[in-house]
Amino acid sequence: MVKIIYAVFLVLALAWVGHDGAWMAPAQAQTVNDGLAVQRTRLVQGLNLKSDQQKKLDVIQAQTRPKLAAAAALPLAQQEPERRKLMDDMHLRINAMLTPDQRAAYELMQAKAEERLKVEAAASVGMPARPVR
Repeated sequence: MVKIIYAVFLVLALAWVGHDGAWMAPAQAQTVNDGLAVQRTRLVQGLNLKSDQQKKLDVIQAQTRPKLAAAAALPLAQQEPERRKLMDDMHLRINAMLTPDQRAAYELMQAKAEERLKVEAAASVGMPARPVR
């Protein structure tokens, strides 16, 4: 009886996890959605995007969202390069829809975000973090 119960639990556990880690996909998709929602809010407010620009941003994000979620399912060594490529493409597409003044502000926003990421990465490996200005 114990062997049968153990076998049932093992089968259920394997079915839940799956052979490819598919059980993580909803959490990864939520992370992508959250990140894009935060980005949208920052861009709409920080760049004072007009309604037509907001619609273009929504299309860009909608096209990028599934690609980012798929990149999160790649082996760890491939995730960051693929994510970086997708983000760079998205930034180029966003940049193309902006006015010259908005582009300048967007470049500044990107530089600050990159600096924040560097500080967070340094802090995660135990190095003292420099303040972001």
